[in-house]
Amino acid sequence: MEYKYSNRKIRIIILIMFFMNIGFYMLIPYLSVYLTDSFGLAGIIVGFIMAIRLFSQQGLTFVGGAIADKIGIRKTIIIGTVIRSIGFLLFGVSNGMYLLILAAVFTGFGGALFTPATRTALTLYSSDDKIKKKTFSTLNIADNSALALGPLIGLVLIQYNWAIISIVSSMIYLIAGIVAYLIINKSLENINSSSSTSILSNMAHVLKQRTFILTIAVTIPYFYTAQQVYLLFPVVSERINETWLVSLGFLIIALTVVVGQKPLDKIMHKFITNDYKRIIVGYLVLCVFIFPNVFIVNKYTLILFIMGVAFSIIIIGPTINVLVTKFSTPKTLSSFFGFSTLSAAIGGAFGNLFAGALIDLITISSLNFVPWLIILITNIFSVLFIYSYFIRKQRTSRLIGL
Repeated sequence: MEYKYSNRKIRIIILIMFFMNIGFYMLIPYLSVYLTDSFGLAGIIVGFIMAIRLFSQQGLTFVGGAIADKIGIRKTIIIGTVIRSIGFLLFGVSNGMYLLILAAVFTGFGGALFTPATRTALTLYSSDDKIKKKTFSTLNIADNSALALGPLIGLVLIQYNWAIISIVSSMIYLIAGIVAYLIINKSLENINSSSSTSILSNMAHVLKQRTFILTIAVTIPYFYTAQQVYLLFPVVSERINETWLVSLGFLIIALTVVVGQKPLDKIMHKFITNDYKRIIVGYLVLCVFIFPNVFIVNKYTLILFIMGVAFSIIIIGPTINVLVTKFSTPKTLSSFFGFSTLSAAIGGAFGNLFAGALIDLITISSLNFVPWLIILITNIFSVLFIYSYFIRKQRTSRLIGL
């Protein structure tokens, strides 16, 4: 399945993805403020535009992955980065609603194309499971480093002009796409792409893999919980008059992942080799850190929640990517990676809609424990399902090669 191992190529691709994430986090966190202040758009319209961007990416990544398996990862990456580059540029020059919607679609769909393709490249350049785990752990560090640095750079640039952020972010993606196209071996694309199969057949092949679909489904509560960093956590922090916790929370997550990824990887490699058991450990850690909030909510219990999310990102995030590679073949890798992002899309959507309703509930009642209890229950359910379906079933050797 693997291409010849190339540590140099892996490092370059991760560096490319780091700069792309820098460009993303420079712009996106300030987009809603720009649309509200400069365009005077109502909150519901801003939310609509942001939802279009989110759906165009996470909702269509499965399609983007199938396209990459059809035409090859190099072409898909360059097309995706160019489309996102145009989208970010449009955000800087748009003077009307239609252009803003077009910018949101371009920004999202560009990501839907290059995201599974870049992960496919990293997989094919990794020679075995040990290297894959190390690769995706390093990618996790790079992603969270960009999450910490991107908004800071954007904060500096926005003091001058919004168009500057738009142009700089756009150029980062354009240059990153060109570099990726040049450094990824053409022969690697030949391993990945298949002209004999259609995009729909690649997608149909993934949808037939029941065990894979269940594997992705059990990670939905993880993404549902992580989404509360952006919704429940800020709202509750404000209500207990600890608004400063919000910025501290993002910093804690970024620093914990950057500093803790490697040490925790060593511990996991030594004591827990089974990928499903690793996901269970990630969920259990999350539950332990969430549990105090069911009984009392204050700045200390909220920080515990943030720490739990950070540790789950370290443990569960890379493990999901490694599991994806075990179900796929070289010619279907991108399709599988694309489908795997649907758990983030579904978890994020429920995290926004359902948790939003729960926030309304605690506004008009004293049931402050309910949102945290539901988060706890959903995570425990995943632990029980993973153990009963995957661990016990694995012992009977019905999960071949996993």
